Amino acid sequence: MASKDTPATTVLEQSGSLFVGGFQERMYKSSNGDSIRYLLFVPKNHNPKKYYPVILWLHGRSARGNNLSALLSWGDEHGPLFFARPENQKNYPCFIVAPQCPPNEFWAGPWGQPASRQLRLLGDLHQAIGQRAHQISRGFRLVLR
Repeated sequence: MASKDTPATTVLEQSGSLFVGGFQERMYKSSNGDSIRYLLFVPKNHNPKKYYPVILWLHGRSARGNNLSALLSWGDEHGPLFFARPENQKNYPCFIVAPQCPPNEFWAGPWGQPASRQLRLLGDLHQAIGQRAHQISRGFRLVLR
């Protein structure tokens, strides 16, 4: 049985779809069946033995839905594509995780209320990536499958 600080068995799946800028479509599924779709950017020619920062990019209300390409609709002036620009990756290589909030849901609940389901899923996703990285070493190294 998992502790309250550690999510039970989790799954990070890759769909195989590739988006503009080299982003990969992914899905995180929690042990209770909740899921969240997200885009993942992996630095070009990344070295699995090297540590990289991770940017968690959360969109605003207009990008909610079931179409992950909406997360990239601002072009490379704002959002995930900005961080994935070749000149930015050359100077500051990093992983980029951009989840999408489903339609009619929110990242956060009303002030003073418990966290929304989506916010809890983001916490679980963060822990799942961190646990996978921790199994390899004390820093962040993302294991892709």
